[in-house]
Amino acid sequence: MGTEKFKTVIWTYVCFGIITGLVVISGAAPDQIPLVDSTVPDWIPTKNAVHRGGYWMEYDGEKRSARYVVEMLTDESLSETGVGRGSGFRTDVDVLSEARAVDSDYRGSGYDRGHLAASANHHLSRRDQIATFRLSNTAPQTPECNRGPWKAIEDEVRDLVDDRGGLAIVVTAPLYIPDSEGRLTIQTIGRNRVWIPTHFGKTIIHYVGDESRYSLENDRPDLVKTWIIPNTPTPGTPEENLTTVDAFESALGIDVFSFLRDDVENRIEKQ
Repeated sequence: MGTEKFKTVIWTYVCFGIITGLVVISGAAPDQIPLVDSTVPDWIPTKNAVHRGGYWMEYDGEKRSARYVVEMLTDESLSETGVGRGSGFRTDVDVLSEARAVDSDYRGSGYDRGHLAASANHHLSRRDQIATFRLSNTAPQTPECNRGPWKAIEDEVRDLVDDRGGLAIVVTAPLYIPDSEGRLTIQTIGRNRVWIPTHFGKTIIHYVGDESRYSLENDRPDLVKTWIIPNTPTPGTPEENLTTVDAFESALGIDVFSFLRDDVENRIEKQ
């Protein structure tokens, strides 16, 4: 992808989020947020995703949180602009009332409001920062996971892009994985019965260096890294929970890098 084409992709990505609002149609299914515009970039895993400031997400109304979020990060997008951290979590009023979480669902539950798209990734504008504090961008996460290995993974992703430049596509999801006997016990919190994930997953593909030297669709990324972290009081370290893109996709049920050329996708899925 040449420099000008690359810049056009980024500018389109930024502008789309600025000029489009989110209209919830009252007759829509409770597990879906309808799109105002069907123009979704090729690198988004599914076509019913919506744009929220600096990230995209597909919402799951049954679970009261995002099915996944996707971020495109560059050293420029991670620049500190003086925009402070959001002041608090808030109900996502663009989600139908019968399909959304509210702050009181988390109070007294013993679980943190675990960010999916990390707030520290989105300081380009106050709007972007506030968007990360919508409860649709959270899922119940143990404090030990949220403040330990999960934070370390978020920091590592930012450091990779800061230190090496280029562009990274990051997919993050709450996961609901059956136990070794194939059983999945659903636990919830709050009046709205927000599902508690059994695990949290994050995968990153990173293209290093000047954008003129690679094609997003055709070239193999310089780095691929994936984690699946147990959502427990003893989640272990990031290194202990490294896994493959294949394992992440299997747990999520989505082919997250389908925009890649087939041979490139097949190679990275084993990493």
